Amino acid sequence: MPRFYALSAIGLTSIAECLGLRVDITQGEYTVRNLLSNIQLGYLLQMNAYHCGVLATPRKSPRMMPPVDVAEVSRVLPTIRPIFYIGSDAMPGTVEFKNASKTSAAHHYAQSMAKALAMTAVDVLHTPGTLAKVKDDLKATLEEESKFKFLPFPTNKQVQDVSESLVTIEMPSDLGLVGWAWRSY
Repeated sequence: MPRFYALSAIGLTSIAECLGLRVDITQGEYTVRNLLSNIQLGYLLQMNAYHCGVLATPRKSPRMMPPVDVAEVSRVLPTIRPIFYIGSDAMPGTVEFKNASKTSAAHHYAQSMAKALAMTAVDVLHTPGTLAKVKDDLKATLEEESKFKFLPFPTNKQVQDVSESLVTIEMPSDLGLVGWAWRSY
């Protein structure tokens, strides 16, 4: 792993220098944050997806999703990360999903979702008051999240008070198209 970090640092530093930027790399304990999905954007996307023939799959989850690469951006800019059906129940990251994504049905679903995303962007930019609602939703979500003390993950610190941690005994497990279910570990 140290060689991987060294090569990554060289690559990132080179790219940053070409762009006139600076890179700070911190190793050791790191923070992993959840994606804050914007409710207003989600509502607009759901409506536009419906008009494009894509039915939304209800997720019984809170507004936060597991960590992804866009999670830090979602704390600064209103963000949405669409998850949609591609004609298969295969889980993303599996060989079955890779094979299913090559089908014409998957391409049709992806094209319809791309249209819905474009329509959502047009709605945000051209419907009066929509951009303000989207920004207000992000602000409210950040204020709500600030009420909790955030512990970086992974951490070696022992939690003395359960109220200090957002981790509970019951952890959500994603069951694909049916939404969230609760499973005790």
